[in-house]
Amino acid sequence: LTAKAGEGALPLAEAIARRELTALNLAHGEVAADVLLVMAEGKVLLKEVCAALKEPVLSRLPLPELVRLVARLGELRPTEDGLKLALETRIKPPIAGLGLAKVPVADLLRLAEVAQKSPIVEDLALDALAGAASLALKAWQPGDVIALALLLASSKVAKSSIGSQEVYAQAAEVLAAKVSELATDKLLEAAKAIGPLERGTGLLEVAGKELVSRIKELDQASLLPLTEAVLLLGAESEVVQGVLTQWVEVLGSKEKGLPKADQVARLAELLSPVVPNNERVFQAIGEVLKQNLRHLTSAGKASLEAAFPKGEGPDFPGKDSLLKALASSSSSSRRRSRSRDRERGRGTAAADDGDRTAERRSATEREATTSDRDRRREERDRDRDRDRDRDRERDRERDRDRPDERREKASSRHAEAPDDGRKPDGDRDHRRRDPGGTGGGRPADEAPAAATAA
Repeated sequence: LTAKAGEGALPLAEAIARRELTALNLAHGEVAADVLLVMAEGKVLLKEVCAALKEPVLSRLPLPELVRLVARLGELRPTEDGLKLALETRIKPPIAGLGLAKVPVADLLRLAEVAQKSPIVEDLALDALAGAASLALKAWQPGDVIALALLLASSKVAKSSIGSQEVYAQAAEVLAAKVSELATDKLLEAAKAIGPLERGTGLLEVAGKELVSRIKELDQASLLPLTEAVLLLGAESEVVQGVLTQWVEVLGSKEKGLPKADQVARLAELLSPVVPNNERVFQAIGEVLKQNLRHLTSAGKASLEAAFPKGEGPDFPGKDSLLKALASSSSSSRRRSRSRDRERGRGTAAADDGDRTAERRSATEREATTSDRDRRREERDRDRDRDRDRDRERDRERDRDRPDERREKASSRHAEAPDDGRKPDGDRDHRRRDPGGTGGGRPADEAPAAATAA
């Protein structure tokens, strides 16, 4: 309802779903499964759907529908705790294996895919699913077999479990007759992912043989990973020998598009411990490397050091000249590196000299500016000193003229004084000193009487 009518119909859908949930305990198993699946697909009341996965409903649900329901809820992940009971009681127990084997392949693969996102599904269901699948794997299509094997190999929990190992072994038998139906990229992916695992060797050999038959179709980027995968089969394997033959052809080709120098060095590192006596392939590797030593990076040189530690490792024509050229190239690289360092040092020194020259020039300009300011200040100080000297000289001249002026003024006052019969100041001073009339003056008590008589 919500898928057709949109979010506007959600309240109505929830109302209908709640009514159905109230009667779910009384419903037949298939009916209850249909109700819960419709709600899960429509994303209606998902938590209530999880909560409904308990008795008496859980044991009545058909296993194929339950697997589909758990897968859908695992994708949406409203709550993982609600799935735990269903996984532990209906899917994980060994007794459920026969029932799981009858579940449609698409639903099992869907549950395996959900396990990559849901830890609880991975922990409780994936190994059981693998064991059940191994019982019916011969009836599966090759693409489904590879898909399940890759999903199991990508799981940290289940990639080495008993059920997964049984799937790898069964897959080799199933694919042996139908491997030609598989895509090249899927075969290469299976060889890289499953080959290193326990009981994955059979599948690796089946995939490797098919890939060698299509090796002309592989690009160089895929050839190196394929080589690394199939070397686990050993030096005597037909698959390994077929891959080495292709490498000799590729490395000896005069056409453009040869592998990069680092890739060839990595190839030498991979082959050195497995096929050290294959002169043809190592001679081809040596010729390509000798022409492209300048293109080796530090990673490529590290690969060659691992392949030929201290000059040891596989022997082949041209090995000594290759290692000498490599050592010379390394020395030249070190010299160039030191030269670049010196150049950078000289450049830095020149830059420092330029900076020092600029600093000296700036300092000189600052000194010149400071000198001009000081000179102007000194000139102003000298001018002020001269003005002060002139002022002091005028003051001294005025001070010298003042005594003569005072004498002239005193003389002028004596000359202009009126003759009013008064005695000079000297007589007044004498009377002031001799008030008793000694020296011919009148007695002091007679003066008022005489003045009155007069």
